[in-house]
Amino acid sequence: MNSPAMKLALAVGIALLTFAPSQANAAATGSISGTIQGDPTGYICARDVWVFDSAGNRVAGINGQMTGWDWDDYKIGGLEPGEYRLSFDQYCIDRPGPTPPGGPSSYVGEYFNDSPDLKGATPVKVVEGTETTGVDVFLGLGNPIEWETTDDPSNAEPEPARPEARISLVKVMGPTTARKDHLTTQRVKITNSGGRAAKRVRLKVKGRGINYRTPVGSIRAGATKTIKVKLMPGKSGKTKVKFKVKSSNAGTMSVERKIFVK
Repeated sequence: MNSPAMKLALAVGIALLTFAPSQANAAATGSISGTIQGDPTGYICARDVWVFDSAGNRVAGINGQMTGWDWDDYKIGGLEPGEYRLSFDQYCIDRPGPTPPGGPSSYVGEYFNDSPDLKGATPVKVVEGTETTGVDVFLGLGNPIEWETTDDPSNAEPEPARPEARISLVKVMGPTTARKDHLTTQRVKITNSGGRAAKRVRLKVKGRGINYRTPVGSIRAGATKTIKVKLMPGKSGKTKVKFKVKSSNAGTMSVERKIFVK
């Protein structure tokens, strides 16, 4: 019973029992890979890639991949066969832009392929033992806001109808429900009813798990400027979000909006 041959056979049997399950598990999974492209940032940026299953649960990903390049390759393995949706995020440190939870940085993100939300994302199929390639995105520099304006794009200042600029209306439109750590888009309308251009207008958004600020610029006399604001709540539950608009010469106005974060 203690012969060398018996010991060798026993050792081989234990090795087979030890490695067979892990090899079977590896063969039962697949992977997703691709390239994150963008303009040269000139800043140190962190990029996240998150994988969601068909139920919307985050199941895998890459958190905080630091980069200074305009492109990066990524690969996420260990995925069971099925369909997944991916999100891509980029924060560039000390670049002018909105301030998400976590510090001063600009932000840009999307769901594959060019979708603003998880529901509209293009599914990516994972096959057992196969690498699904070509799941590529372009993130750019992360511009903080998108403009929609009802006034002359030149924003030239007309002869004043009244002597002062005045922020008279701030209106917020958008969904009243959101998901934690997911983007939600709110539209903020800012009206200057005064006789001069409102200068150095700034927007600050603050709530439970939300901290965002961005320059708006000037708003022509008698005009309304609409801004699309992309927020990423960091805490679940009901939150009262305050949208505060401040100008160097047109005063300050704030409105509140209740958002339920799942």
